[in-house]
Amino acid sequence: MRFIYQYLERIPIRRINFADPAEKRQHDEIVARVNEMLELQKEYAAAAREKFADRMDALKRRIDAADAAIDAIVYRLYDLSAEEIRVVEGKMEKVK
Repeated sequence: MRFIYQYLERIPIRRINFADPAEKRQHDEIVARVNEMLELQKEYAAAAREKFADRMDALKRRIDAADAAIDAIVYRLYDLSAEEIRVVEGKMEKVK
């Protein structure tokens, strides 16, 4: 386990300061969006079982929007620059 820990301890996981209203608000927003995402995924799975293509398309758009909202909150939480966001999203141009 030591081997894994030495790498995990380097990951910059931010601790939320619940006494700070702005940080608590960001935390609450992430929790709400994740809960929304979980519900949407359940609805999508049900629609897929019933083969409701139109419903699946609508849910997929909502899932993508919720995912993008979560990403945006996390990017703000870590104060990422536009370039850092491109790196995270794998959208960097390849150097030739």
